[in-house]
Amino acid sequence: MFPHEAPRRSPAALLMNRALAIAAVLFSFELAVFLVIVPWSSLWENNVLFAYVPVLRPIMLHVMVRIGVTGLGILNLLIGVGEIRALRYHHRAG
Repeated sequence: MFPHEAPRRSPAALLMNRALAIAAVLFSFELAVFLVIVPWSSLWENNVLFAYVPVLRPIMLHVMVRIGVTGLGILNLLIGVGEIRALRYHHRAG
């Protein structure tokens, strides 16, 4: 093996890396959908946390907080797309 060559990985290690990458992408998409949809649903408005901490209700129901949470969901979506692109690039290269 020459110094500039990367060490070969076993097929099991490659399969595990790919499975973990796919799981990370699926988690990112699931979280993105949750963060985009939930702030605008009744689940957000009827949160049980508001019964215990009523001062949070006006803060969490403010439109800017909802937009911020939705923005985090969009960011997670973009992260998932980036992970898919990286996964496809590494699959073609390796």
